[in-house]
Amino acid sequence: TVTLEHGGSWPHGDNYFFIDVTNGKFVDASGADTKVRHRVYGEWFPRASLSSMTGKKWAWGPVKDVYLAGGMNYGSDNFFADLEGMSVDFAVPDPAAFGLSVYSRKDVLNRRTYQLSPFWSAPFKLGFLAMSFDGFVHDVAAPQRARRPAARRAFDARAEICGDDGRAHASRRLGNG
Repeated sequence: TVTLEHGGSWPHGDNYFFIDVTNGKFVDASGADTKVRHRVYGEWFPRASLSSMTGKKWAWGPVKDVYLAGGMNYGSDNFFADLEGMSVDFAVPDPAAFGLSVYSRKDVLNRRTYQLSPFWSAPFKLGFLAMSFDGFVHDVAAPQRARRPAARRAFDARAEICGDDGRAHASRRLGNG
């Protein structure tokens, strides 16, 4: 699997996406060869800050900001999901981040349901190399009358230790490393 991943911000919010391209021999639930040799799967999650858009601070207690949030999931095996909801960032020491998104979710396998998605980023240094421990969990609950009984609840998690080689090279060029 090769993954392209990006997280960035804009004046009124942020966005995150990843695309996985997987090559291999894929089998179905019974173990039979599906004849599929390549799969593509991606997710995109943009957020718009209510504080930035309204000019009023949407923060209290442990909540740092509140967002309108959306999402789109796509798989080359005809999978699609759209998500609409809210998200909060919690007040944790900078530059770390921790938040929770709550979505109304509709996908091709189930009727409308909900998805809870905690996410985090914890930067650290390893010598001169900028690193981070990043991740998310998707907890998807299907309605009682799911079209497929096996699709009643699903968990998807991704935790990564990432290195930013570009920052390390830039730091050394500038004489900071």
